[in-house]
Amino acid sequence: MAKKNDYRQYLKQSFSGLIDRLDLSDLRKDFLKNRWLDQVMWLEGRATKERNAHHNLRMITIIGGVIVPALIGFQKGNQKWQEIAGWSAFGLSQVVAVSAAVEEFFGHGEKYRSYRNTAEGLKIEGWQFFQMAGPYRQFKTHSDAYTIFAERVEQYIQQDLQGFISQLTERQEAGNKQTQETATKNTELALENLNEQLQLRAQYEAQLKEVEAEKQRIQTERQQLEQERSAIQQSDKEKPALLSAQLDKQPDLSPVGNLWQEDEEDRDSTSLNADSVKYLSANEILAKIKNNPISRNGTAATQPTETKQVSTSIPMCGVELIKKFEGCYLNAYPDPLSGGLPITIGWGTTRKRDGSPWYMGDSISQQQADELLIYQLETSYLPDLMKIPSWGELNPNQQGALLSFGYNLGSKFYGASNFESMTRVLKNRDWANIRETFIKYRNPGSNVEQGLRRRREAEAELFLKPYP
Repeated sequence: MAKKNDYRQYLKQSFSGLIDRLDLSDLRKDFLKNRWLDQVMWLEGRATKERNAHHNLRMITIIGGVIVPALIGFQKGNQKWQEIAGWSAFGLSQVVAVSAAVEEFFGHGEKYRSYRNTAEGLKIEGWQFFQMAGPYRQFKTHSDAYTIFAERVEQYIQQDLQGFISQLTERQEAGNKQTQETATKNTELALENLNEQLQLRAQYEAQLKEVEAEKQRIQTERQQLEQERSAIQQSDKEKPALLSAQLDKQPDLSPVGNLWQEDEEDRDSTSLNADSVKYLSANEILAKIKNNPISRNGTAATQPTETKQVSTSIPMCGVELIKKFEGCYLNAYPDPLSGGLPITIGWGTTRKRDGSPWYMGDSISQQQADELLIYQLETSYLPDLMKIPSWGELNPNQQGALLSFGYNLGSKFYGASNFESMTRVLKNRDWANIRETFIKYRNPGSNVEQGLRRRREAEAELFLKPYP
């Protein structure tokens, strides 16, 4: 810095001494010092500063650009040194980027060249004026050439100013152009994002409409199912729950011991847990009716109209008890326990007279339902009940109670597992314990316990009712 200041001081003193020795008036000498010499010294200083700034920034950019790849490729040493190298590369890359950005923004290199050209041009013009050379050789004295010298100096200064303004204008125009391009690009991106948002909103609204339509369809189907359920439930509201106990009523179905359990007393290791029996709700029954794969698409049953002569051996009090608790359905419906087979109709019957099964869509009349109940009691239930050793000793009320019990739980209950208590009471003629024995078979803890309890109590009352 001292050498630079010494050179500038030397240059100023040299030019001042030369000006003092010229054959000019003191006023013109002051003009030369305050205008030409001052401008030369100012341009020298600015050129030096811009050169130093340009060189420093360029040096940082060049050296940093060489070191950063080396740091990135550094793989030796432990993890700590690798982390240090990584962070160093990151920091140095930021310094390089900032240095290049500052140089690009301020244009130190361009300013240095502009100031240096103008300064050297003024120096040349001054030396030619001092020596009366070049454009000044036609004049005899410095006083004669002064006016031309002053004009040429002002032209240099004006050209430098115009060049600076032109560069500044070009920079501003370039910046404005870049700003406009950026704004245009941002506007296009914003429009694209807006279009995407509008498309997403349109898709959402379309999906919302589809959901609303689906909800409306489900609501309509639900109303239809409710209407079908109301049509099916004609007489007894408890039928859907009570029907769940009828899986083993027919001789050709599963053993009764697999469906029913006694109360806590006399229960052996083969007893069925009440929670293991799954009962379908009314809505599930309706769903099975609607989608049952074994439906014959509404083909109605053709039940024969002729009836069989009713046997006088059937205890009619038991038939009335069965009708009271079973309920009558003239349209076929799926078994509540399985949700499918066996298909049931009428007073809970699962077979036609010829032994063939019912199908969804079958229907019968009330008279056919009554006759079919008597027919199946006479042919499928009564023969098994008559095998009970004490059957012949029982009066019609007692037989009717057991007929209802067998129709509900299966006609082969005597001697079957899970029916030890009832078997023992009938075998020993222990009528003192018959009431509590009936009540044991209510499937305790299930959703049908209350309905079955009422039925067992009614059967016990009928069994103990004196027969005239």
